[in-house]
Amino acid sequence: MLLLKRTSWANRGLNTFTLSQLQFRIRNYTKMLSIVSILFALALGAITVGIGFHRQIDLMANVNSPYTMAIPDPKPVTQSCVDRLHLATKALYQQKQTRTTVYYNAAELKAHPVQRVTTTLAEMQKQHRSHVAVRYGTVSVDQLKKDPVALEMLQSGQQQTKTAKVVSAAKFAQIKGTTHHLLVFRVTNLKASQAALKTIQNSESLAAGTVLPGGYGMLVLGTALYGGLEFMGLFLGIAFLAMLASCLMFKILSGATSDRKRYMMLNKVGTRPSVLRRSINREVGVLFILPGIVGVIHVLFGLQLFTLLMINPYDQLWIPFTIFILLYIIYYVITVRLYERIVLPKIQINN
Repeated sequence: MLLLKRTSWANRGLNTFTLSQLQFRIRNYTKMLSIVSILFALALGAITVGIGFHRQIDLMANVNSPYTMAIPDPKPVTQSCVDRLHLATKALYQQKQTRTTVYYNAAELKAHPVQRVTTTLAEMQKQHRSHVAVRYGTVSVDQLKKDPVALEMLQSGQQQTKTAKVVSAAKFAQIKGTTHHLLVFRVTNLKASQAALKTIQNSESLAAGTVLPGGYGMLVLGTALYGGLEFMGLFLGIAFLAMLASCLMFKILSGATSDRKRYMMLNKVGTRPSVLRRSINREVGVLFILPGIVGVIHVLFGLQLFTLLMINPYDQLWIPFTIFILLYIIYYVITVRLYERIVLPKIQINN
């Protein structure tokens, strides 16, 4: 403040008066501004994380599995519903189930290879957008024979406790066991197909998430898990915003009575009302901006803590920041208007 007072800018209008007011307020409001900056960081961080969890649901569903659904023994009506979807891939595998093992035909797996997600976590974190470009590859029959985990992840119901095993076509025909079929498919747009997938789930009486493998099951689970965290984040963000704005507003307005004498004196010497209002806007604006800058810095560093829970917590930061800043500006405008009503004289003297 002292350096600004020595500049030529301080001699224009009421800049010297405004700087003196700020110098007094900042010295008197040090503890309050520190608390407000912490509340600002908590509020902005809560809203940012809450919105981030909402984006996380679709992202986790897309990268969780190469298939949207894996349906055991699909009904004819279910297969008709699946055919009406916009599909990226589809396959039907025959199974033979014994007491401990689920067998697969190697010839079918060779004709329609099982797919897998090839996009790594590091690659997803580098893609700064909400819809990560997920890449898919295939698993060879030889790999499935050595490690059938890709098939076991598609098994549901009682088959989840059984081991998958890939055998030749000749051996598969000789195995004595109950015959089943496994339908797997992936839609081009999971979110757009959510209503149709819900219908398929209901027609098959499948318990999504707990039994149903695939991206849709993860979408249902993610909505239940992250939906609550999203609500808590937004609720806490709004609550902290109300707290910080109210504390700062009441602190500023509590000192307005003593400031009224200064503005009455300026009015008597002929200061224009527009100049007085401009001085008030700058003075209150600085008191709002300072804790805001500190709070934003805290949030940018604090989001590092959520890299374990979110793939990219910095994705599309402009959305929560814009929402929060707009709400913050509303509180600023209300504070300025209330402050003007208190300090500005009712009868104004103009030159």
